[in-house]
Amino acid sequence: MVVAAKTGQGKTLTFGIPILDLLMKRLMKPGHEEDEFDCIKSLIMSPTRELAIQIKEHIEAIIPVENTKQIKICALVGGMSIQKQLRLIGYKPTIIVATPGRLWELMSDH
Repeated sequence: MVVAAKTGQGKTLTFGIPILDLLMKRLMKPGHEEDEFDCIKSLIMSPTRELAIQIKEHIEAIIPVENTKQIKICALVGGMSIQKQLRLIGYKPTIIVATPGRLWELMSDH
C-alpha cells in the first residue's frame, strides 16, 4: 500500500487499525491457540528510522491494554544495537516495523 497525505491526516492508522482488527478477531475466536501469537503476523516497512519508530508508537498506543501481552510490536532500525534488536525478535513480536536496510542486515547476518 502506498499512501500520500499531509502530516497528521491518519496515514498510520489506515493500515494500523485493520492489522489490529484482524489480530483482535483472532484473539476473540473461541478456542484460539495460546501460542498462535508467538510469531510475526505483520511486517511494516518504513523508509526511515524516525518514521518506523513513530509508526510503532502509534500502533502501540491503540493496542487494548488487556491484549498487550499477546500483541507485541517492535521496531528494527539502524542506529540501534544489533544485539538488542535480536533480543527484541527473541520476544516473538506479533508486529515488526522495520527499515529495509536493518531488516536486510538482520536477515543476512543472523
